[in-house]
Amino acid sequence: MSQRDQLKETQQQIKNRLEALNHRPKVIETVNQRHHKLLELLEQQLLELEAEVKELFDQSQAWQTAASRLMGVPGFGPVTVAWVLIETQTFNLCDTPQKAVALAGLAPRAYQSGTSVYKNPKLTQECRGRLRRALYMAAVASLRCNPQMQAFYQRLKSQGKPSKVALCAVARKLMVLAWTLVCKERDYDPNFISPPKTPLLRTGA
Repeated sequence: MSQRDQLKETQQQIKNRLEALNHRPKVIETVNQRHHKLLELLEQQLLELEAEVKELFDQSQAWQTAASRLMGVPGFGPVTVAWVLIETQTFNLCDTPQKAVALAGLAPRAYQSGTSVYKNPKLTQECRGRLRRALYMAAVASLRCNPQMQAFYQRLKSQGKPSKVALCAVARKLMVLAWTLVCKERDYDPNFISPPKTPLLRTGA
């Protein structure tokens, strides 16, 4: 997956060079063709890498099942699913959803001195950056195709939350959802509603 990221970065660099080249008054056709051949080679290598990743996932029933469950979530694509499962080791590194969120660097942390909080909470930086980026991109995608996440995002926006804060909250919600589906062995259900919390009964009232 890391090599895939490197190839995608190289691919984008060549596309940028090709675009710049085509804006020049004179374009040398042989140079132009070499750029296109490089893009074709990179595309072929990317397809081979993705096939290798799928083959590795298919070698383990647990990983295959976990990937299948996560692929049912609107906004989760093969790349996001792969990074979530690889970075968490199918959540074996996270025995609670809170730990999964922290691993992705999506847990807000308040800055404080003694008992006084003196700054607004910010996301933790001690995390697996590639996992966090994958979830952030999944959050962006979910706003286009996942009604649950769309409603959650709009609710936060209506409460005055900045767009970036609301989007990070969506990414955090997606991470909790991923943990639940894999660790609780559930399939994604867009109509599932969490049961209300039982209120604590006060004694001596």
